[in-house]
Amino acid sequence: GSGTGAIIKPIEYFRDGPCYYEVTHWIDVTSIPYKEIWKLPKEDKARVMLTSAMSLSDLHKVGIVHGDLDPGNILISNTTQGNVVTKLIDFTDSFFENDPPETIMSKDFWWSPEVALYSKAASMGKTPNPYKDYITCKADVFSLGIVFHQYCARDGIAPVCAKPQPWLEFQTGNKPRINSSVEPEFRDLISSMLEVEPDNRPTMTEVHKTLLTILQGLQGHRPPVDSTSSRKSSPSTPP
Repeated sequence: GSGTGAIIKPIEYFRDGPCYYEVTHWIDVTSIPYKEIWKLPKEDKARVMLTSAMSLSDLHKVGIVHGDLDPGNILISNTTQGNVVTKLIDFTDSFFENDPPETIMSKDFWWSPEVALYSKAASMGKTPNPYKDYITCKADVFSLGIVFHQYCARDGIAPVCAKPQPWLEFQTGNKPRINSSVEPEFRDLISSMLEVEPDNRPTMTEVHKTLLTILQGLQGHRPPVDSTSSRKSSPSTPP
C-alpha cells in the first residue's frame, strides 16, 4: 500500500551521526491513551481491535512480523466526525517470519514466550539459536493479545499474572488470565491469543474474522431508534 492508510509503513531510512531514522508519511500523533480505551462503547473497541488485526493480517500474509507491538505503536484517535481511527506505526524492529534478527530489540513486557526464550538464548551467545524456528507471526498474536486486554480491562491493566510480565507465566505452567472487567464479548478471543504455545493461538486472519463477527453481533443488538425523536431531528443531523 501507500503507507498512508491504517499501516504507516517506512518510506525511507537515513543516518545522522550514530543514529538511524525511519521516515514515514506525516500523521497526527495525537492519540487516545490506551488506559482510556476501555471507556469507549463496545462497538468502538471492536472497531479499534478489528482495524489493528486487519493491518497485521495484511503484514502476516506476506510473512512480515511487526515485532514491537505495544500500545504506543498503535495510535488511536477521534476524527472531527466522531469516528475512531487506528494507525499501526514503528516498523524498525520488523523482520521476515522464521528469519529473526540476532537480537530482538522490542519492549520485553509485550514479548511472547518464544521471543523471550529466543532473546535469552541470544544473550548467552547460543549459535545457532535453538528457538529460531519458533519465531513466527504468532509472536505478534500474543503481543496483541496483551494490548487488546489493556484496551478492554478497566484502567488499561494487563492480564492477570503471577509473574511480573505476561510471558513469564509459562514458567508457572499457566497462561495469562483475563481480568473480570473485560466484557464477555472479548474474553474468549483475548484468552486464545494469550496461549503459551504458538500453535494453539489463532492466526491474525482468524483474529480479524472473529472480531468482525463480534462487531456484527454488537451492531445487531442496537436499541431501536425512537421514530418520534427521529422525526424531530434536523435534516442535517442523523437521528
